[in-house]
Amino acid sequence: MYAPNSLIQPVERTISLEIVHPEVQRCFLRCFNDGYKNSNLRPAAGDWVKALRFAVNELTICGKVDSHYYSRTYGECYWCDRSTKLGIDIFPGFARPKQQSAFVESTSKGIAIMMEHLSPGKGGRHRQTISYGKSPNLSLSARETLTQEVWDVRSIYLRQGLYNREIRKSLQGLINLNRLTWQGIFDKVG
Repeated sequence: MYAPNSLIQPVERTISLEIVHPEVQRCFLRCFNDGYKNSNLRPAAGDWVKALRFAVNELTICGKVDSHYYSRTYGECYWCDRSTKLGIDIFPGFARPKQQSAFVESTSKGIAIMMEHLSPGKGGRHRQTISYGKSPNLSLSARETLTQEVWDVRSIYLRQGLYNREIRKSLQGLINLNRLTWQGIFDKVG
């Protein structure tokens, strides 16, 4: 199905490989296309682990249904779109109340900034961020990374003329929540 000249064709219910993180896609294609006849071309277990770690770190919670998670690299909740299109939700949950333009989401996996989509189905503001689709810059401290991400989100809302007291308060809440959750990590050094 994902190989050139494949006899297997996707149907409407087929879950597209495009919804998973690009690193997992690469491993999948290397394993089942490149490595189909030559096992030496398949990704090693360590490659899969690395790809899956990247993918897990890029997961975000849907703003509409609490049991939907999706890759930020995909840009929108595939499960909501699929549910609307097919009339069945394979991960049913509870509808979330309508959120503000930017809000802080805290889960056992971490803290994330959620930004509403400009136009549903076309991707959201997160695609405009500096870090979108890139591996994390591991040379930055946690404080520098948080500062960069908050500044980036602020800049996007400013460019769109949407930055207001509510957004500012949400971003300040994100900073404070990080400081409280991981005490000492975000302290100023020197």
